[in-house]
Amino acid sequence: MIVVRRGPGGICVSTSSDEAFAQVNAERDRSMGIGVVDDPYPAYHEMQATCPVRPGTLSGLFGFEGTDGKLHEDRPHVTVYSYELVEAVLKDTETFSSAWYDPQLVPSIGRSILHMDPPEHQQHRVAIQGAFSRREMEWWETEYVRPACDHHIDQFVGRGQADLYSEYCVRVPIRVIALALGLPTDDLAWFHANAVKMTAGGTKPEDAAVATQQIEQLLAPLVEQRRARPGRDLISVLAAAEITDGDGASRPLPDDEVLTFCKLLLPAGANTTYRSLGLLLTELFADGALLQRVRDDRSLIPDCVEELVRLEHSTSLVGRLCTRDTEIGGVPVAAGTVVLLSLAAANHDPTRWDAPDDFDLDRPLVPNIAFGWGFHRCLGVHLARMELRVALNALLDRLPDLGPDPAFGPARITGVMFRAPEHVRARWRVTP
Repeated sequence: MIVVRRGPGGICVSTSSDEAFAQVNAERDRSMGIGVVDDPYPAYHEMQATCPVRPGTLSGLFGFEGTDGKLHEDRPHVTVYSYELVEAVLKDTETFSSAWYDPQLVPSIGRSILHMDPPEHQQHRVAIQGAFSRREMEWWETEYVRPACDHHIDQFVGRGQADLYSEYCVRVPIRVIALALGLPTDDLAWFHANAVKMTAGGTKPEDAAVATQQIEQLLAPLVEQRRARPGRDLISVLAAAEITDGDGASRPLPDDEVLTFCKLLLPAGANTTYRSLGLLLTELFADGALLQRVRDDRSLIPDCVEELVRLEHSTSLVGRLCTRDTEIGGVPVAAGTVVLLSLAAANHDPTRWDAPDDFDLDRPLVPNIAFGWGFHRCLGVHLARMELRVALNALLDRLPDLGPDPAFGPARITGVMFRAPEHVRARWRVTP
């Protein structure tokens, strides 16, 4: 299907936004190992036992060429697999720099907190972190998240069946972040497709540049409007934010830095939570007794979410650049080396969890590393947990006897740097 769009830069013709998103997402997912590797965890356990710091890329361990080796192709790479060593690298921001992201994200997003190091990172993070506090998330839950869930459930509740992954999981988070930024919500697939193009490591530079330009053309007038007439949305918060430099002097965020934050938040708010929600539903659908237990006792949902992000977190890899000669776990690492950190392997470390490959709702609560650690712990951690909790509750509230559709087999979960289910086919009882 062909649609005509009138945007800030004039009229352009494109394929259907849903089709465009599906194509871009599929290309990005393949480069992350989705559809390529089903179960990476036996290999992770072998590395933890024999070689927790291994030369080469994570994708190389599984014999495919992923995006993890393409950002810095001229540098040596090592990959870290144990919880203790992954945590140690994340905490040592002097030796291991977040500038690993620069080639991928600076041309499209600009310099953001994702790839800044201390003290610059803290100076910028503090300007926005209050907007993602636990208290602020209570307001988001009422104003953004539950309405977004209900909006999409309304589209299929009367059918009695759906692929919840494509019709719900993918759609709710991008609607939430669009509402939070105060963006129009009439074509969210277009936003999502361009957000992926801006940030995906396998995207051609010219395609990323076009996507960036289109997003900026839409956002820039909104920044100007919110400076004149601020509200409670995130663009208004950013437009009013100030950066305090090391000497104590404060300055407002200029428009280009507000745009940088927006371009970071748009993909970050959508591109991970939807996979996590699909993974959560897949785990519940695979165990009828567990699903019934959660249906009967909703107080278990927060623990269910925490076990899910440990077991199958949607984004399983981060990287760092080594700034000086050092060693990790006794293995020499030269300055300039790319250090890849497998969060998924770390969260399956048998020295930290018994039977780490099992979904165990009753296991003792031990902090995991799904949302990172130290200065770069995910800014949206409270949003992600709340969104998963509310989205699951909304489904159980409105879809009686929700469960897997017996006409389809169990969903296959695949991936290495990303993990995702292929579908979440569901059925429920339709009430008059």
